Amino acid sequence: MRLLARIQAGQHVRTVDGLYKAMVLEQPATYAAADSAAKHFDDLDRSYQEMQTAAEKQHALARLPQLWAEREQARADEKLIDTFGAGRPGDTPFLLWQLRARDQLLDSATRGALKSRSMLEERCRAARTEHFRLKSELTRVEEEQRAAGGDTIKRLKTEIEAAQAALDTARDRRAKFAVGTADLGIDPVTASDFVAARAAAQAFLAALPSKLQGLSGEQQQLREQGWPAQARRADLLAERESLTGRAGRVPRRLHEARLAIAAAAGIDPAELPFVAELIDVPPGEQAWRKAAEVTLYSIARVLLIDDSRLQQVSRAIDPVTLPIRIQFEGVAHRLHGDQPGDPHYVSGKLLYKESPFSWWIRERVKRRGTDHLCVQSPSDLDGDGPRVTTNGQTRNGRRGAYGELTDASIIGFSSAGRLAEIRTEIGELDASLRDLLRRERQLDEQAQQLHRLESAHKWVQATEWADIDVDGPEARLTSKQDELSRLLAANDVLAALDQEHSRLENALSGAQAESIRAKDALDNIENEYAQLCEQQDKTTLALERIDTDGTVTLFDDQADYLETVFMEVGSLDSLADFDRSLPKLRARLADRTSAAREKADAATATLAGIFEQFQSRWPDPNRGVDVDSYPEYRDILDKIVATGLAERRQEWRRRLSEWSGQDLVPLAGAFGAALDEIQTRLDPVNDILATLPFGPANDRLRISLRVLKSEDVARFRTQLTHLASGVTTDASDEQAEQRFLQLRSFIALIRKPDGGTRQGGASRDLYLDVRRHVEITAVRLDEHGRELATYASLGGKSGGETQELMAFIVGAALRYQLGDEDRRPRFAPVFLDEGFIKADSEFAGRSVQAWKKLGFQLIVGVPLDKVTALEPAMRLILTVTKSPQGYSHLTRLRGIDLSTFTSPDNPNGPQR
Repeated sequence: MRLLARIQAGQHVRTVDGLYKAMVLEQPATYAAADSAAKHFDDLDRSYQEMQTAAEKQHALARLPQLWAEREQARADEKLIDTFGAGRPGDTPFLLWQLRARDQLLDSATRGALKSRSMLEERCRAARTEHFRLKSELTRVEEEQRAAGGDTIKRLKTEIEAAQAALDTARDRRAKFAVGTADLGIDPVTASDFVAARAAAQAFLAALPSKLQGLSGEQQQLREQGWPAQARRADLLAERESLTGRAGRVPRRLHEARLAIAAAAGIDPAELPFVAELIDVPPGEQAWRKAAEVTLYSIARVLLIDDSRLQQVSRAIDPVTLPIRIQFEGVAHRLHGDQPGDPHYVSGKLLYKESPFSWWIRERVKRRGTDHLCVQSPSDLDGDGPRVTTNGQTRNGRRGAYGELTDASIIGFSSAGRLAEIRTEIGELDASLRDLLRRERQLDEQAQQLHRLESAHKWVQATEWADIDVDGPEARLTSKQDELSRLLAANDVLAALDQEHSRLENALSGAQAESIRAKDALDNIENEYAQLCEQQDKTTLALERIDTDGTVTLFDDQADYLETVFMEVGSLDSLADFDRSLPKLRARLADRTSAAREKADAATATLAGIFEQFQSRWPDPNRGVDVDSYPEYRDILDKIVATGLAERRQEWRRRLSEWSGQDLVPLAGAFGAALDEIQTRLDPVNDILATLPFGPANDRLRISLRVLKSEDVARFRTQLTHLASGVTTDASDEQAEQRFLQLRSFIALIRKPDGGTRQGGASRDLYLDVRRHVEITAVRLDEHGRELATYASLGGKSGGETQELMAFIVGAALRYQLGDEDRRPRFAPVFLDEGFIKADSEFAGRSVQAWKKLGFQLIVGVPLDKVTALEPAMRLILTVTKSPQGYSHLTRLRGIDLSTFTSPDNPNGPQR
């Protein structure tokens, strides 16, 4: 009935397929099966999500035990190290450990010193005995030499010793002389050579002052040449620093004056531009930059001030001292406007920056006497008005000017060009200064060389030939040695005694040295032993005092820890090693304390970060995120571990396997049953239509079904069959989870939309509505069953044809829906509002007769002008009239015979 209402209300039913499905076919059982599967899957999905959530929570909290253990261990290490008190004054466990270790080392060192002292005492006694023996032997040999005439030998040996000493002295002085005069390159062999060297030294020293003065004068000249370059370089560096970070090419002195004015007036310096900063020469007119600079020299350096602030600035700067004179002018603010200038003049070759002052600048540079005509050649300077060439020569009648400006270019929006010029000039200055420095260094090296020669010549003058003459002492030594050799060769007894004497002298000298060394070593060990005893006494007293006070306790684990750390930085092999390693031990303990503190802080921060992330994913207002909340998070982790993720996963896999078979198999079967039901519904409707004449030739209408082929639906059915097969028990966890995710995606396609939280059911209807998988058409048959026409669309026909076709299909459908066992409708009245208004009497009549044969009682409401088409088929016609007062009246219309009426125009009257 709703469909009839839509039809009669003018809503379009475009196809036979849509009309039949809406009237005859009900929602297929696939929807109920899908809803059941989705409902049962939700339990499995919740189980999976709980399992995944537990796994994610366990993963998120997996590091808690390790981090907590690291934190507690680091805090324990820090606390343990702090208990040592290595950096605190007074009695501490560290001091107690240090005293005990020192006491042990002192005891060992004392015993070692005692043992060494005994050995050294024995060594001293042996050395003295050997010394006395050798001395006695030497005395005996000397007596035998004297008895054999050995006084001459003794005298010669004394003279040889004196000659050797003289020769050694001469050689030493000669070596020093050679070093002192190395720059002169002299090596005098004879006295005359030495006299010549002294004369040369005297001449050099006499001429030296004038040479040094000349070099000093040249150096001073070079320095004076470099002073202007250095000053210029410093000025350029200051200029570069000033230009960096600001626009424009205004020099530093003008900018600093502007800053002083702005500071005095309390104005932003950006509001005080120079004219030069608001104009520029475009790239295509760079050849005329010099012309612009010379012609606008004074204007470019004018400081512009908002006219409304001129008095304020003027009063503020009056007491201020400016290093240079600044020209300024008050200008009223106006909107910027781009006005092309005459390109033949300087004003037309400029760019004007967008500014409230640009109007004034444009007028000022165009003013008569300021703006210059740009000419290419000096011959073009003749003529009326100011003119300028590219090289900056200006003429105005008979007056002119030419030459370079002392200031750098100032016009321009950007400082990049000026900075590049500064870089280039600084590079040139640096090259010049490097050359001056190189020349100055050369002069300095020459002066240093003269000073070295001066020292060498003075050495020559301070030396006497006899002091460096080696040949004379060497000849005397050789003469004495030859005389002794001849004497010993002539007397074998004296030669043997001399050899024995020399041997005994050498042995006695060695014995004396050994005795002295042994005595020194014994003195050292006795001093060391005394110091060790003194230190041992102090250590023992300190230990006894600490033990007596009982305020400090050193546990075995503390002692072991300190010893272990100490062995990392030193050794306990000796007291000296121990003392050297104590500062390293303190430093290592401090490092360990810092490392432990950092490790504890890092673990704490990591724990807090884990807690914050956990809380952001699984919020609980009763759970904190600081480290004090560790027990709560550890309890969560312990519960998850105790529950067992493996057991949860195994149970979930079992339920997954069971679910696939229990719920998807019925859904797969529902598709076939739904298609069979659609086919079953066609037969009763066609049986009804077979009894009704259709069209003017009394043909018959039959509903035909065609199954549609859809790749999407085929893939859906294939996926359904695959997923309904269940999960094998030997599948891996990854395979089972992959299958579950496929199931989740599949269920999402058939799940009922839940109030907008999920996407609409377009895909759900596409797959589940089996009615969409078939197409319904109406076939017109003749009395022999031959097909005459096929109706798929309700469009493209006359209004009567369409309404007749719809009437037959709808009537048959209603008869099927409302018929009882005898196929008579249980509810006969059918109300049609504006029914058959588009059909003529023939179409309307057949439609009404069809509905009557189906057993329905038609009540049709139409406008008065449409009554004639239905009048022949209606048994009762009523009109409804509404009065101006709003009341309605019913009037019955009756059929009359007009043949009994005549009129002047028709005296015979109508035929009917």
